[in-house]
Amino acid sequence: MKPRIDTEVAKKLFREISREWKLTPGEAAALLGRDVHVDSRQLTEDELLRISYMSGIYGALQTLFVDEAQWRDWIRKPNHDWEGRSAMELMVSGEVEDLKTVRNYLASWSQQHNL
Repeated sequence: MKPRIDTEVAKKLFREISREWKLTPGEAAALLGRDVHVDSRQLTEDELLRISYMSGIYGALQTLFVDEAQWRDWIRKPNHDWEGRSAMELMVSGEVEDLKTVRNYLASWSQQHNL
């Protein structure tokens, strides 16, 4: 079991990223893999992993894009690498692997640009 501080930090990250990305309750639930009401309970290992991927995606976007509007909007823009689907459309499938795919995509993009 993770220490309580990890859970509390993860909950705060989830709330902040949800706000920044303007997630609907359905999107937030799909990204988390279950109920979005995280304040009153412990997070599962799966939820902590999902939030970790979300945090990595969020940070990578801020590194890749200088303009705040760009890094906020990218998550919902169509992407030709995913057959015109946005990263959000890919990630809300409910599968943790799709979060990993987006995170790895951004890591690769960052490496290509030597960031």
